[in-house]
Parts: sequence; structure tokens; C-alpha cells
Amino acid sequence: MPKHLPPRRRSARTCAPGAVLLVLLALALASAAPATAAGKPARVPNCTGFPLAKMALLIHVSSLGEPQANPLTKACFYQAPVPGHYSDLLAVSVRATSKRVFLRAQAQEKTAPGVYGIVKIRGATAFDVVHTVSGATLNPCPPGHTLPEFGPPLCNGDPEWSTVAVDAYGTIKPRGPKALVSVTLAGQEEVTLLSYAVSLDRQILSGKIR
Repeated sequence: MPKHLPPRRRSARTCAPGAVLLVLLALALASAAPATAAGKPARVPNCTGFPLAKMALLIHVSSLGEPQANPLTKACFYQAPVPGHYSDLLAVSVRATSKRVFLRAQAQEKTAPGVYGIVKIRGATAFDVVHTVSGATLNPCPPGHTLPEFGPPLCNGDPEWSTVAVDAYGTIKPRGPKALVSVTLAGQEEVTLLSYAVSLDRQILSGKIR
């Protein structure tokens, strides 16, 4: 786990398999709000045009599927196969807004379910929230059971399923607007998912992903 993050307490939650994409959407929406500036909003990079190969490299997957965009939240959703593991799910959104919106989201997440932490991103204020679902309280996996494509676990024997949301507020470089950048990554390995999500957030704020 990155050195700047304190030790974390894990929170076990149950979730129906069909609700996985809804969980991602809810987390991506947690800090979503319309731009607060009057008139025409400042331009931010459009996630539908982000380079898939470069993002796949940052989150250490072989490839990312084409984005599915949500017109309401301006969030993009991607799927990525991970051999021998659950496939990863990625959600990204970039919104020009005020810091007040970010601080309101931060205050809400501090008291919400999950494990809250502070993230260090140069030139930005950032936090993360981690949710981990364990199958320890479920019935044992039956003979012949195969790992589902996505979590959460269906039975005791399937791996844990983690969702990591990283929200950062700062200036999009070069000479961009102040923006709230949200990266949510769900998959099997909590520690690596966190570092990958932070890296992607940094790359978007730096203007290297646009």
C-alpha cells in the first residue's frame, strides 16, 4: 500500500452480482454535481476520447473495452479482462466545478460506509474510499464452481471484491479549469487497485491523459 496512506480497516458488505455496475455508478455519482459557474462551463477533457491503451497500461490490464458514457454525469465506464481474476471495472469522470462541491462530497464520504483515506497528489486535494466485499459469511462454493467474470463473490471460496474511488480537485494542466476528477476502479486486488486509481487521477490532472 502507498506509504502516504494509513493502515486500513476492511469493511465486509454483501451485494447481489447484478448490482455491480450500479455500485460503480453510485460511487461515481457520490461527488457528482453540475458545474456551479454561471453561463458556459469551462472546458474539460472528454473521457470518451481518453486513450484506451495508455489507461490500460496505467491500471495494468491488457486492454480496455470501449467506454460506455453516462450523459447525465458525464462519466465513462470501461471493462477490462484480468486472466485468473475477476475482470476490472473502471469509471472516470472529469467535471469543471467549484471546490465547495468537492468539499461537500468529501464530508459525506467521511461518514459513509467504506474506509476513507487521504491521497497525496501534487497541486490537488484528494481522498479515496475503499469498499471490500468478502464471501466469508456465504455458503461454501459447490464442486465445479468457476470464478464469475465480475464480483462480488457468490460463495465462500471466491476472492474478495474491492471498489476503490479516488476523487481529486485541482487545475487541469496545462492552463485548464479547476476540476473534480473521479476515478473508480473495481476488481480483485485492493492494494494495487488503489495505487492504479491514484496514478490515473494524477495523469488526468497533469494533462497527460486527455
